[in-house]
Amino acid sequence: MTKTNDTKKKPPLTIRKATLNDIPNIIDLSLKVYGQRDVYTEEQLLGHIHHFPEGQLVAEYNGQIVGYCASMIVLEQLAMQKHTWQQITGNGYCSTHNPKGDYLYGVDVFV
Repeated sequence: MTKTNDTKKKPPLTIRKATLNDIPNIIDLSLKVYGQRDVYTEEQLLGHIHHFPEGQLVAEYNGQIVGYCASMIVLEQLAMQKHTWQQITGNGYCSTHNPKGDYLYGVDVFV
């Protein structure tokens, strides 16, 4: 009986940091989840990755992106005051990310 080396097989589901190459697939997934009205733009996703690359994750199943999680860090004052999603995320670009902030803010999660 021949023994296979299963330790070298890539798991079917992986979670990893999003890259610039992932942007078209994240856009396609957001279109499926949110529809044309609320789909992420390339510029918004570039903003996510540019401002806080460590906070942008993708779920990949058998090589296909099936999930996205976006986060950023904000100051307590911003997090705790009344706000809209557009206000706190800089209209979805994560331009309000502050590495010296107090709170990890969940921008979005979708699968």
